[in-house]
Amino acid sequence: MSWLTKKLPVSINQRLINKNDRNDTMAFTEGWTAQEVTIEELAGAILSGYAYSAQFSGNRKTSNFQSGGFVSVDVDAGISLDGAANIDIVEQSATMIYTTASHTEEVHRFRIVFALEEPITDAREFRALTRSLALKIGGDTAATDPVRVFFGNDKADITVFDGGLCRDQVNELIDQSFNAVTTSHGAETSEKKTQRSLKSVAPDQSVRTADNREARLEELARSTTIYCPFHHDTNPSAFVIVSQRGINGIHCSACEASFWPSNSDRFDFYSFDDAAKNAAEKIAADKSDELDEVFWRPETRPGEIEFLNQQYVSVAPASPGVTFIKSQKGPERRSF
Repeated sequence: MSWLTKKLPVSINQRLINKNDRNDTMAFTEGWTAQEVTIEELAGAILSGYAYSAQFSGNRKTSNFQSGGFVSVDVDAGISLDGAANIDIVEQSATMIYTTASHTEEVHRFRIVFALEEPITDAREFRALTRSLALKIGGDTAATDPVRVFFGNDKADITVFDGGLCRDQVNELIDQSFNAVTTSHGAETSEKKTQRSLKSVAPDQSVRTADNREARLEELARSTTIYCPFHHDTNPSAFVIVSQRGINGIHCSACEASFWPSNSDRFDFYSFDDAAKNAAEKIAADKSDELDEVFWRPETRPGEIEFLNQQYVSVAPASPGVTFIKSQKGPERRSF
């Protein structure tokens, strides 16, 4: 398969030139057209100064995201063009690199574009994929909005490669960051929380410690500072964590995630919420006999489960038995 001939979905705006040279205040919302283009056609649009984004319908906002065939990562500091080109995932899978308008010989600023084997139609997955790529490259992890505007540059230096991200690579990258960009029920969030990554780490994973020793993860003591093996880590931002069963994992402050072996303790604060929602559906469908014993036992009647989304909760007189109230995770406090 040649990545150069693959047509993928994108939105292009011929009104938004470079960084809005025409001072067209409406160009950010008007003039977008959904197209399917090859990487060389996208490169031509960029050299014409045209802006591009993922495909969306209506106004340009995340809820209107439809499809993304190219993932773009901004690199604004800390690494040169040559340095980026030598990063494994760039060398093996990048489809295009082009300099942005603020690029200079002294300070390199550029964008790396990856074509996808299959377009992504879920905004959460697209954000997670973009974030993981930015972490691996040392790019801007804040520039992950699924319908972000990427400006063209009619003075850009552009290099096109016959490369792209296959399905397995994409799934692994999505797993790395999906929990970091969503809540347990799949809603996007901008609040910084540490989540368990869906990506697992092998117990014998080779890691580099802060004092530049190579060691296997399982050999290191709790709190040992290490370079994160899952992103372009130039300043040790991770450390070893240990489960109650004595299994080593990795917590990375840059990834905002913890990575555990696949067979380690898998405690999820939100798992009770998911189980309660599933139980409520079974009770409503008169399938109480399928419930977990946490919610129902044969000698008792099934519980009543209610979900509320409000700041203050008024509790009706409790039914006989135990009434359990659980608030959302976070700094909020509840009182009666």
